Amino acid sequence: MMLSKETYDNLDIDYIKERVNVFTPYGVQMKKKLRPLGPNQMDVIQSCFDETEVILGLIEKQRYTLTELRNYFKHVTDLTGTFNRLAAGEVLSTTELFEIKSLVIMMRRMVALLEEKVLPKLPEHATIRPMPEIESLLDPEALGVNTFYIYDGYSKRLSEIRKDMKAVEHLITKIKKDQKVLVEETHGVKVRLNGEIIVKKEEKDLLKQLNDSSLLHYSAETYMTVTYVIRGTEEMDRLEEQITELKREEEAEEYVVRKNLSQKLMDDLEALKDNCIRIGALDLLLARGYYAKGIEGVKPTLLQEDVLEIEDGRHLKIAFNHRAEKKPYTPVSIALKKGVSCVTGANMGGKTVTLRMVGMLTAMAQMGLYVPATSMAFSPRNFIYISVGDDQSTDKGLSTFGAEIEHMKDVISMADLRGLILVDELASGTNPKEGYAISKAIINYLKAKNSMTVITTHFDGLADDEDVCHFQVRGLSDVDFDALLLELKSDEDLGMNRIHEYMDYRLKIIHSNEEVPKDAINISRLMGLDHEILEDAKNILSSFKEGRR
Repeated sequence: MMLSKETYDNLDIDYIKERVNVFTPYGVQMKKKLRPLGPNQMDVIQSCFDETEVILGLIEKQRYTLTELRNYFKHVTDLTGTFNRLAAGEVLSTTELFEIKSLVIMMRRMVALLEEKVLPKLPEHATIRPMPEIESLLDPEALGVNTFYIYDGYSKRLSEIRKDMKAVEHLITKIKKDQKVLVEETHGVKVRLNGEIIVKKEEKDLLKQLNDSSLLHYSAETYMTVTYVIRGTEEMDRLEEQITELKREEEAEEYVVRKNLSQKLMDDLEALKDNCIRIGALDLLLARGYYAKGIEGVKPTLLQEDVLEIEDGRHLKIAFNHRAEKKPYTPVSIALKKGVSCVTGANMGGKTVTLRMVGMLTAMAQMGLYVPATSMAFSPRNFIYISVGDDQSTDKGLSTFGAEIEHMKDVISMADLRGLILVDELASGTNPKEGYAISKAIINYLKAKNSMTVITTHFDGLADDEDVCHFQVRGLSDVDFDALLLELKSDEDLGMNRIHEYMDYRLKIIHSNEEVPKDAINISRLMGLDHEILEDAKNILSSFKEGRR
């Protein structure tokens, strides 16, 4: 689907994606690719809806299992760099081998957790597979612990080197012990576990004796004590050199082992990467399900015919903001078809929010997400274009009107591509007569195109044609103005906030012979505009309707 940067931002796509909560780095990678799909991918969109429906059922019945699974997800690390090194034929470090072992152990635990009640219901692409061959390779002694060590069993030579090291270390320990006993018996002192002897400076005879001893040498002193340590013997020095050499041999042999392990893991690299993709797919699938539940969303119905029907749709961002501020939110229903629809109503009547809501829910549905509505039926669009108020571009030094026409020129050229065109206050940036003429001409042009177009407007007459669907914001049409006026007069601080509470943001279809309510005059009345001015405005409005002006 085609989506410009401006439309992407105006539809708050990032806001939507941020709230699809994934936990694994592989889920994050998949979520980054989440974008609205086009009509040629209806099968993919439908699969997303169906899979989300399955996950919602599992959330309901296997809530604790899925919660535990998501806790596992939090411990999955990104091994992309390790996989790249492996693919390049490099030798993995002990840490990298440990990370792979931890990952395959986690995979086994996930499969064991899901196996009986969940795994059979998951789609193939989100089904994690155990990898016992890799786990056995990295845990040859079958200890089952989440650590990694270059085990003796990997190499006979390594086993021999370590055996020799233990023997030499045992000899060194015995010599140190014998030296300790000899020093204690010879000088009548207590040797600490670290081989040090600390003597107070006031013990002058003992200090002289220790200074002359061939078994000790001076180490350090403070203003109160002197520290001595046991001298090493030639045999100990020889054995220490032997240990150093054995450690070099051990390191070289461990490298050989790591090289062999890396080569064997390379054979399973694609399977490892595929399993990580499956983990990411399952992570994103669960995120879709929890998102659908969190927004109280509904599964949209995919249609072939050019229809977009939303019942009680909510603009997520605005609805959540209202909830946070403990304000009521009025859902809006709308039914669109190919051609042009106009939405009229006074400012503050919610026309722009309705426009954004239609675009947002269409984009969400084409991303395979459930939508915040009571129901939604739609045919996927090839593109969505939205132009909303001050968000119109003013690049190239153009005025707001000029920039709007620049964009409209581009979108009009695509109008036969079965898109969704949403324009707020078309041609409002120029004088009313020319604005009306241009708007009317654009509407006439778009009526015959394959796209669905929704235009909000203040211009009278734009929606009068029988082939233009006219939606009017209910606004204050059902309000008892006298009662509300008394209420506002009794408390002048209520003002616009109180009017907002009475405003009905729902839409109703207006037929050509119906009277369109004029909420601007009503709002002016409620806000206390002079009665004489209001009466004059009504007369002027009547003269327009009678064709006198």
